[in-house]
Amino acid sequence: MFSRAESVAMIRQNLPTLSEMDADRLADALGDLPLALAQAVGYMDETRMPVRDYLAEMSGHARDVMGQNRAPGYPVSLAAAIEISVTRLETEDPAGVALLRMCAHLAPEPVPLTWFTPTAIDDDPLAAVVAAPMAFRRTLSRLARLGLLRLTEETIQLHRLTQAVLRDLGTPQQNTATRQQAEDLVASVADDNGTDPPTWPRWAVLLPHLLALDPADRGPVLRDAAHNAVWYLISRAEYRTALPLAETCHQRWYTDLGPDNLDTLRAATDLAVALWGMGENERARALDEDTLTRRRRVLGDDHPDTLTSASNLAADLRLLGEHEQARALDEDTLTRRRRVLGDDHPDTLTSANNLAEDLRVLNEDTPA
Repeated sequence: MFSRAESVAMIRQNLPTLSEMDADRLADALGDLPLALAQAVGYMDETRMPVRDYLAEMSGHARDVMGQNRAPGYPVSLAAAIEISVTRLETEDPAGVALLRMCAHLAPEPVPLTWFTPTAIDDDPLAAVVAAPMAFRRTLSRLARLGLLRLTEETIQLHRLTQAVLRDLGTPQQNTATRQQAEDLVASVADDNGTDPPTWPRWAVLLPHLLALDPADRGPVLRDAAHNAVWYLISRAEYRTALPLAETCHQRWYTDLGPDNLDTLRAATDLAVALWGMGENERARALDEDTLTRRRRVLGDDHPDTLTSASNLAADLRLLGEHEQARALDEDTLTRRRRVLGDDHPDTLTSANNLAEDLRVLNEDTPA
């Protein structure tokens, strides 16, 4: 929070024609909150609204917020300042409002502008503006001048309190629609499995926004993205971060979709790998055994996913010193992969290497 002197100085620096008395009145009404001050100054600078009119407008919006009989996690003055700007934008720049409401569901972290493409956006006013780069930049610049977001050459970013106010200003129907748009946006850039190192910088930016949407609790749009995120973390050996995401996805989908659902079984495989990375080999083995049994029943013995589960279980057995069981399972998996995938498929070659390791260990352990 600013001191009163800092608030007045900030206001008069941006609105030099404002008297010190009017700047003090504005600072007092906004509680010396830097975020609220920035939004008020941006709005007044753009509209040339006199301070008395702005204060009257703000007072009306503040009464609306206070009349909702709830305790928001932000100051009423901030909510009123944001609502004034949003109300005007709904008429003058609906694409800007659509962008704000969608980004209100993301993390309060930078969002790359390259994410916003016509194919990733299905909201009519926003899609049309995104398709016209100069118009999109004008909208972004206006939102930045109003203090509603931070704009750089490559990203936009909303403050977490601005996001909270925007979500509260939306109706349930609006929030459902804009959250779905946010999910579609994130899914459009989470379309690889995260295991390729050149994609890791993009995943580092993407992950906070995916987690903000709680992918374990959402519909099918984000299930692939959640799976890919787990594998991004596993590929970087960030098992401690991967484990809670994999565990949450598996638990919720097990309950909501059923234990034999294909997404649940994939999440079980992800979780077992994360457990293995954390050294919880017995838990990984139990989960892989269960997943293999279910996949054999649901998909058949020769399905590639079933063979993945068999290979994973053999790896668990090998780590636990049960080499004979691992050898038998690897031998069967190699035979099936050769028949189903071919001799040169990467999974077939992995099985051949695994079996060779089993035989090497067994030969070493066998007395001469």
